[in-house]
Amino acid sequence: SARSRSVPDVSPIHPTPSGTRDVLPDEMREMHAVVEAVRAVFAARGYVITGEDVYLEPYQSALTGLDQAVREIRSLTAANARQQRRLDTLEPLIESRLTISREAIEVRRTKGLQAAARIVGAGEGEANMAEIRKVLGEMRSEEDELLQQRVRQAQADAQNAKWTIVLGTFTALLLAALACFKITRNIAGPL
Repeated sequence: SARSRSVPDVSPIHPTPSGTRDVLPDEMREMHAVVEAVRAVFAARGYVITGEDVYLEPYQSALTGLDQAVREIRSLTAANARQQRRLDTLEPLIESRLTISREAIEVRRTKGLQAAARIVGAGEGEANMAEIRKVLGEMRSEEDELLQQRVRQAQADAQNAKWTIVLGTFTALLLAALACFKITRNIAGPL
C-alpha cells in the first residue's frame, strides 16, 4: 500500500532512559494515516464533479480508519501534553472537514452539481485543510525533533559504552600484566 511504501519499517516500541516509551516510528505511521485519510476526503470532490459513486470509495475507506488512527495517535502521545493539545485542535478540524464533505456529497445527490459546486467553491474546506496541515506539520516537526534528540542520546550512549569497553579492557590487561609480573617474581625469586 502507499502507506507501507512511504513509511519505513522500524524497530518496536521500547523503554527509553527517561522512562517514556519510544513511540516515534509508530506515531509517525499513524500521523501518516491521518494525513492519507484527510486527503481521501478530497475524493468527495470527484463525486461532486462527476456524480459517480466510484469516487466515494476512497472517502468511505478513509472514514473507516480515521477514528482509529486518531485514537492511536492520542494513545501513543499520551505522555506529551503539547501533542495532546494539538490533537484536541486537530479532531474538531477533521470533523469539520468531514462535515463539509458530507454536505457537498448530499447536496450533489439531492440538488445537483451547481448547488454542490457552490459549497466546494465557498473555500471553507480549503481553509479548514490549511489548518489541518498546519497542526499536522507542527506535530511532525516536534516528533522529528524528539527523534533527533533520541538519536543524539543513543550516539552518546554508544560512545560511552565504547570508552567503557576500551578502558575496561586496558585495565584488565594491566592487571593481568601485573599478576604475571608478580607470579614471575615469586617463582624466580627463590631460584
